[in-house]
Amino acid sequence: MPIDLPENLAAFVDEVVHSFVTWDLLIGFAKRPDTSGTPATFSTLLGRPPAELAQALDHLTSKGLVKRQPIAGNEIFYEVNQASPLLPMLKTFAAFNETQENRLKVLSRLLERGVHR
Repeated sequence: MPIDLPENLAAFVDEVVHSFVTWDLLIGFAKRPDTSGTPATFSTLLGRPPAELAQALDHLTSKGLVKRQPIAGNEIFYEVNQASPLLPMLKTFAAFNETQENRLKVLSRLLERGVHR
């Protein structure tokens, strides 16, 4: 049976959400769009390894939803790209995720695509 996800959200999930770490970051950014930091900062906030967060942040950067700024040393500072055309869909995605039923729909979509992490 097909998953009952609105077409615009299905497209957003398919294009942008490539891992569960990315999903966590998206919800966090939607709730606090002024949040910024390094992968280590997000690791502390989300309880995930910095390397996984760096990969997810780079993916979101490639989609234009996040922008990165080099800082001292080799560290990269990430923040929401307020000019991203995907920002309205990010807000829609976060609102959709407010109910358990809808989160299960997103989860089903990701599992159907073979996302495991």
